[in-house]
Amino acid sequence: SSVYSFHLTLTRILDLITGTIEAIDDYEKYGQVDIDMVEASEDDFAGSGTSAFKVGSYYHTDWMEEAALPLKLDGLNTDQVYENFVRQIAGEALSGAGETLKESVERDKRRQELQKQIAALQVKVRREKQLNKQVQLNAELKRLKKKLEELS
Repeated sequence: SSVYSFHLTLTRILDLITGTIEAIDDYEKYGQVDIDMVEASEDDFAGSGTSAFKVGSYYHTDWMEEAALPLKLDGLNTDQVYENFVRQIAGEALSGAGETLKESVERDKRRQELQKQIAALQVKVRREKQLNKQVQLNAELKRLKKKLEELS
């Protein structure tokens, strides 16, 4: 009886390992591209000798099959290639026509901040008991949503 249960345990372990290997094989067919936009501080250009960088923004693609990942080498110099990589990875977030990359990133940051404010205000509206306060908060909510629509 103990030999039979030991055999069952080994069979289950083998099934688990086989299933895990199959899942890893499926997982390896997919990928995600991400990029951190790093900005050099003003000290780097002042000749202080210290290298201070800060991460400005982080963008990533959705998980997709590796063959469908959207990275194409495009540009005449490294700045253009980098900008095109960032725009390809960020997708719709940085799709402003006629904008520089910096302007697109700034607009995206403002958009994200407005979305956070709208979400917080919606929670306040739901929790508020007084009708006149709800009306005031809803007016502010409409104003923020209109601002967000103008940015998009």
